[in-house]
Amino acid sequence: MSVVTNSSGPDSGPPKAPRTGANSMPPASLSSPHHGSLRVPDSLHQQLLGYRRHVWRIKILEAAAIAVFGLAAAFLIVYGWPTRRE
Repeated sequence: MSVVTNSSGPDSGPPKAPRTGANSMPPASLSSPHHGSLRVPDSLHQQLLGYRRHVWRIKILEAAAIAVFGLAAAFLIVYGWPTRRE
């Protein structure tokens, strides 16, 4: 009976993939052989643009709501907090 030991220690976890830079090429299975010939249909493109506008509108409303909530909380802390000055 032989025992196999891990030279990097028991807490090293699974092996990690090599790091790649921002300018590295995608794996061959993800690259398209016809890079320039793919085209999104116009109807789908219009739907994607509409979705983008919808998300942008939601994010702006979200930021405005956070700002209003922050101002209201600050106002309540400054003027509504009961103080004990004796």
